[in-house]
Amino acid sequence: MMRAQFDAVNGGFRDAPKFFEPEAIQMVFAYGFFEDDSELLKIGLDTLKKQVRLLDPVWGGFYRYAEQADWTQPHFEKMLSIQALNLRNYVEAFQLTGDPQFKRIALALIEYVSRFLTDPQTGLLYESHDADVRGTEGQAFVSGAEYYSLNESKRLATGIPYVDQRIFTGSNSLMAWAYLHASLVLEKVEIGNMALQILSRLFEKRFDLEKGLAHVETRGVPSLYGLLSDHVLFGQALLEAFRVTGRSQFLQNAEALAEVSRRLLHDSVNGGFFDHPQMSGKLGLLKFPTKPVKENLQAALWYLDLFHLTGKQPYRFLAENALQTVVMSRQPLPLALSGLAIDQWFRIPIHIAVVGDFDDAMTKILLLEGQRMFCPGKIVKGFDPKEGQPKWGGINFPYDERPVAFVCTDRMCSAPVFHAEAMKKSVADMMAVIRDPVQK
Repeated sequence: MMRAQFDAVNGGFRDAPKFFEPEAIQMVFAYGFFEDDSELLKIGLDTLKKQVRLLDPVWGGFYRYAEQADWTQPHFEKMLSIQALNLRNYVEAFQLTGDPQFKRIALALIEYVSRFLTDPQTGLLYESHDADVRGTEGQAFVSGAEYYSLNESKRLATGIPYVDQRIFTGSNSLMAWAYLHASLVLEKVEIGNMALQILSRLFEKRFDLEKGLAHVETRGVPSLYGLLSDHVLFGQALLEAFRVTGRSQFLQNAEALAEVSRRLLHDSVNGGFFDHPQMSGKLGLLKFPTKPVKENLQAALWYLDLFHLTGKQPYRFLAENALQTVVMSRQPLPLALSGLAIDQWFRIPIHIAVVGDFDDAMTKILLLEGQRMFCPGKIVKGFDPKEGQPKWGGINFPYDERPVAFVCTDRMCSAPVFHAEAMKKSVADMMAVIRDPVQK
């Protein structure tokens, strides 16, 4: 269906107006990689090349959407969430191709967010940047079309469009997740540290074991606790922090949040997750929770990731339960996100085990290569033989004093990989066996 909806002339998956569809890009990249389908990969890559018309050529950062099918006539507002989702897409494109144009765009996004949407005191991130310069006393209103056609010096002389300095948990989580992913691939340690700072501050200031996560702070006081969208996005960012750093505290925090989410938001009778806890003190529609399909799909992906990282069956049950709720829902299904969730449910992730002394430079190189490589859902884990027999599940890994990597599924492992340059081929060979086990 994604092929049928693809705009072969302009890229993207619909006619005017043209919006970013990051989950669709993520899906065609994943399917294209796993099924060795170059046509699907090209759909995603071509879209990323075409939609660059919405990138601010002076300051970086993507505008919100385009009025025309060819990505022209922008609506000039810049949203933090749009920067985060596009950053993930462009970093994945760079992972897949090594094409420096995708890296340049990713770096432009990072520079824009750092300059205009980052609180210099806390490192937390602002929500958005207005499209226009509002007229104040003695100054005229300047439209986005006029303002963003100016060079930097003329923009600064005119004034900066208003920045919405509210700091929302969900969009900060999205950018932290994107920063962590980009930090390894782009070799930008500083943005990884920024992401860890964001997650640590939010967890410290906004997480409550009884009430969940606060959505925002009002005059310094956390408020609006327990939104499903915040929980799943923050939870996924915590898991990414664990994958990137290997620090168990991030996994422990994710599990604590998962338990609070289950208790506050899971419908143990009819299944699925509510968008917020029952609010007896609220009037109107806020009093009645609903089960939005998008957030339930995101919850399914989060709990499935928790299952794969911990092996704990209750997480798999909650993921399955959320998916069943989506299937039974009468709400319109988000096609790309549904495809991602269903694919992840049925596809066993690739495991990359690296065995070696953690102080050995080659061990570090093998671990880094495993983390940087494009392979959606992969799990990379290091084993230091000094800490005992290297073992993952039921698999014991041999070790002869040389750092070594193994690419595994739930049923088989590759031959030993001693050089980082050989790991990509080892993953490709394993994928070929998975696609056609009889022939191989």
